This record gives sequence, structure tokens and C-alpha cells, in this order.
Amino acid sequence: MKAFTKALILLILAASLLAAGCGRGKDPASLSTPAPENTGASPTDLPEYMQTPDPALYELGDDGYFEDEILCANWPSFLEYIGHVLSNNAQYRGYLPNGKKLLFSYLTDDGASYSDEIAGHDKSSYQKFMREQINEYFELYEFEYTTVDGHQALRVLYDYAPPDDEAKRVHVLQYLINVRGWVMTLTFTTQDEFPEVCDDCIKTIRFKDGY
Repeated sequence: MKAFTKALILLILAASLLAAGCGRGKDPASLSTPAPENTGASPTDLPEYMQTPDPALYELGDDGYFEDEILCANWPSFLEYIGHVLSNNAQYRGYLPNGKKLLFSYLTDDGASYSDEIAGHDKSSYQKFMREQINEYFELYEFEYTTVDGHQALRVLYDYAPPDDEAKRVHVLQYLINVRGWVMTLTFTTQDEFPEVCDDCIKTIRFKDGY
């Protein structure tokens, strides 16, 4: 499946869960229904297609420090790792000052082509793609090509907005980055305003040699 298409489909699940329970004290809003949260359960307890490497590899260090074989970065320090949907999609959750949840997803997929699937879009065509191919309730507000540590990237800001129910509106901030021709997708979702740290943390990304 195309990486950014998969990211948008996973986003719908996140948006639905955020809208269903967005305050403190309610069940954590995770994209992964059958996967356990970070409880020490073995990844091999999951179906094979959902298995992931050692969850400890995705825990954040001081000041939100994260590092894998591709990059190092400082994600927002108030986030905590909550699990995976697929082996290449790490998920994090945090709370904003008013108690609203903020979800963050780090998705890598070498089966996508940045040049074929993203680089050719403008704001109008991307809005049309989202509404016609993924979900008619997406409303695109910002669309900007940029760079992340020298890599081509697309930054988009949009809402998942089911009609006639403002309580279910969810805001989405997403970066789609060209990594050796494939697409890395970094997605924030919340029902509140995005804190500056969401954009600022992307600026901390440093890709490793070979990426």
C-alpha cells in the first residue's frame, strides 16, 4: 500500500478514537486495537503482521530524544510510547495543558515513491485526492513543500471534520519526507491547537549517513 495513503487511513482511526474519548482519565487513544500498550507483553504475542522489534527501541530518552537506524531527533518530551499498529509505525501519546490528547505517529515505508505519489501534487490536487480516495471529511488548510535536514518534504495541515458534529473534528499536522526515494510520514493529531513544539521537533531531525 502507498505509504502516505496508509498514513491517512491510520489517521482516520486515530481521529475516531480521539473524538470518542479526548480527555484525561479515559482509555488511551491508540491506533492499535488488538496491540497491547507498553505493558511488557512480548511482540510475538501479536499476529505476525503486527509484530515489531523490541519496544524498548522506541522509548524516548531525555528531552524526548529518539534514535533509530535512520535518524535521531527530539520528539516532544511529554510524549510516551504506546505501541505499534504495524512494525514500521511507532505511536506516541501525550496530553496538552487543557487535558486534550495529542497523538504522534512515526511511519516508515520503503514501498512508496515520493516522486510519483507526493511531489506532483499541488494544494488542489492533494485535497481532491484525500476526499475522493480516502475520506470525504478531510479539509485541507495548509500545503507547503519544505526541507527536513536537506530532504524534500511536504507539510500539510488539515482537519478530519465529519459534518453536523463539531465535537468529532480533529486537527492533523503531517510531514511527508523523501528518504532515499520512499516516504517517511510524521503525523500529529489532536482536538486542540498544535503547540509550537510539533513543528519545532521536526527541525531537530538529523538523518544518518546513507539516508
